[in-house]
Amino acid sequence: MRMTKAVFITGLIAAGTAFGLLTAEVALAAPDQARTQECQSKLVKLQQARILQGLSVKPSGIQMVVDGETWRAIDFKVKTEMVRTVVCMIVEGDQQKSAVVEVRDTLNNKVVGRYDGRNLEVVGQ
Repeated sequence: MRMTKAVFITGLIAAGTAFGLLTAEVALAAPDQARTQECQSKLVKLQQARILQGLSVKPSGIQMVVDGETWRAIDFKVKTEMVRTVVCMIVEGDQQKSAVVEVRDTLNNKVVGRYDGRNLEVVGQ
């Protein structure tokens, strides 16, 4: 039997065009609570810095909405860490899991990055 747990991240999630509360069904393995808390802390900092504008979980993967101007200005290593932080929160710190992520610019909704679970590809720079 597969167990699931709802993950709640407030203030970040784009549901359609409105920001609201995300509920994502995530398979439970053996979540690493310390790692999850670390990732949650980093995610809050991304929100406070206004880099991460929205987040949604879909069957095809995670969609991040970022401030495009800031995204283009930051180093590739920082971009990769941002995406990995979001994935960490969604998989509850389980290092055996990953997810596909599409990064979109908040102004024009264009794809500015893709993460395949291992590598980040920056698009349009």
